[in-house]
Amino acid sequence: MNEGPKGGRSLRDILRLKGYPVDWRQYTGGHDDFVWRGALAGGMLALFGRAPG
Repeated sequence: MNEGPKGGRSLRDILRLKGYPVDWRQYTGGHDDFVWRGALAGGMLALFGRAPG
């Protein structure tokens, strides 16, 4: 079930209320290559950080 942006914002708010760190970015577009191409690298960095060195 896709709740769209409202569902994502609700999850963001709940996680923040529970004290989890949240890095939130909302993009205009769908789940296609064009949107994911730019967002995937940023998301991976937010999850795992940069490699040491």
